[in-house]
Amino acid sequence: MKNILWYLMILSFPFIGSAQQKVKVNPYIQPEGFSTNGFTTYCLTGKSSAYLRYIDPGISITVPASMPYQKKIAYDTLLYSSLSSLLFEYKNYEGDANLSGYSIFALGNYCMMPNKLLPTLNKLIFPNKSLLIRLYNWAKPFYKDIFSSLTVEEQETLIKKLLTAEQYVAYVLKGKNKTGYQKWLSSNKIKPDIKVTGFLARRVQKKQWSGDDCAYWVDVLKKDFLPLVKNKKIPASHYQVTDLLNTRLMIATDHIGRYYILDTKFKKKTLEPYVYIERQEDSSIRAYRSCKYSDYVTYEITPDGECREKGQLKGETI
Repeated sequence: MKNILWYLMILSFPFIGSAQQKVKVNPYIQPEGFSTNGFTTYCLTGKSSAYLRYIDPGISITVPASMPYQKKIAYDTLLYSSLSSLLFEYKNYEGDANLSGYSIFALGNYCMMPNKLLPTLNKLIFPNKSLLIRLYNWAKPFYKDIFSSLTVEEQETLIKKLLTAEQYVAYVLKGKNKTGYQKWLSSNKIKPDIKVTGFLARRVQKKQWSGDDCAYWVDVLKKDFLPLVKNKKIPASHYQVTDLLNTRLMIATDHIGRYYILDTKFKKKTLEPYVYIERQEDSSIRAYRSCKYSDYVTYEITPDGECREKGQLKGETI
């Protein structure tokens, strides 16, 4: 863990003491209400009962005409599902699960990769380093944009996966030292991540990549994404703003989908978290305690721009 904390501490140095950015609404995290009829991909609770739905993030993706194998591979669909996974899956499982398969490899609620595509990827894509580099450079701006929009907790979770992969490559794939890798995991109190290490191991076993290739891709990701990790000392880093109520107040969610009313310094104006906060036509605010349309607390916006609790109702589940 010392190594990981050291990396993250170094990242924060350029940002410490910098001026707080102007508050902006996150363009990708926009809730639209509770579900009423079963599972869809736009949920954030990972349950079969009622959940919070989010508006499609509306990311515009264009595949270059020169990209090969477009009849076999829907590059735009695969990229869109991966970006949606990064945006939603950590909240979807409230941070409690090993999310490599969901957030990184897009195998969860947003998966758009049919099993029949795997042979094509193994034959045409993974062994072709020059094509992989082209694909990465095409997709990189999208990933950097989404990664930059995440909370620092989500960013750090992903970075820890990357640093774990780095150690696996060094100890196991190149050094042939599984014992050393296990000791590193133990000393840093990190659980093994079979999804990440298994992906790298399969590339080597299938002779698609060498250990040096694995190290190359880890280094590329570190170079491109480590500088984007937010400073934990800045309050704004811990939230994604979904609505501006006035010049003093806003609605925001944290890394596991808990909603708050905050002031512009990101101080909480509501003492408890809510599963959803909704603006009403009369300028009041409904803060839902659970996925029930009749279980909410009402907040009024006062003339001086503050919020004040009015009351609450409890009723039947939708």
